[in-house]
Amino acid sequence: FGKFDKLEVYEEFAKVITSKVNLNYYDVVQLNSHMFLKVQCKNKIITMHSNYDEFKILGTLEEFNLMKDIIIKEIDDNNLKVVVPSEYYKKIWIKELDREVYCIPHALNRNRLICKTSKNNLIKKYDVDINKIKILLPSRLEFIQKQPQMIIEALSKLEEKDRNKFQVLFTGLDTQYYKNMEILKEKSKQYNIDSKFIVFDSISEGYKITDIVLLPSSSESFGYSAIESLSLGIKTLLTDIPTYREFSKNSNCAFIFGNNAEDLKDILISLKEQKIGRRRISENWYSEYNLDRFCLRYLELK
Repeated sequence: FGKFDKLEVYEEFAKVITSKVNLNYYDVVQLNSHMFLKVQCKNKIITMHSNYDEFKILGTLEEFNLMKDIIIKEIDDNNLKVVVPSEYYKKIWIKELDREVYCIPHALNRNRLICKTSKNNLIKKYDVDINKIKILLPSRLEFIQKQPQMIIEALSKLEEKDRNKFQVLFTGLDTQYYKNMEILKEKSKQYNIDSKFIVFDSISEGYKITDIVLLPSSSESFGYSAIESLSLGIKTLLTDIPTYREFSKNSNCAFIFGNNAEDLKDILISLKEQKIGRRRISENWYSEYNLDRFCLRYLELK
């Protein structure tokens, strides 16, 4: 369907969806994207992952304004319920819409994170250096919002003897980011940084072999990879953005740094001599992302 920059695109998309699924069969319908805004059904709930910051970064504010106008009309005419996964963006959306918005954090599927293969076998499988501190970037190689290039810049600022203590594991190797992968490879070679580009069979494998997870995003509506990493007790380096601050507040694994390579470099220096290991996570922290609680929160909106 391309860009959702015209009302007709939303309407055509809705026709395709309703031709395939009888949504009126269901008592509650939760739709996980703004693309579904013109899909008509009873008790419709839209979970918004898009936010103003991302549209602004990408230079597509006209699309944002169209989306906002449709949301307002759907709330007023069809009793649409709008959900966002963070308290920060709940406040932002209430301000934008002047309508009620609900906050329901995403749930954590702990079974998805189980990896039965041993760490040693995974290290052999993916040819990872067992002696180095491994930094995993589990997000796509997109330079504007996800900013994977920041780790190369940060490591380039270290003395070579310290730089050689780390190995970077890039994932998210979607075909549309092939050029970005080549840029990262070239920069890694330029600064003699040990970088690997890996397509894991499951991201649980990446979490199992890594020592540190890095998520250097400039903005996130939520940040699912972050709660996955934190839930496993992995030291998780997060940029100082509202959503990351929100759910890392009660975690003992989160390290917040300014949205720049210099601050990231300082954290890496502090971590390189620390004992690498997993930390125990409290059940209170887990409970906020419990699957049953997540489902009940949605049903209560009916």
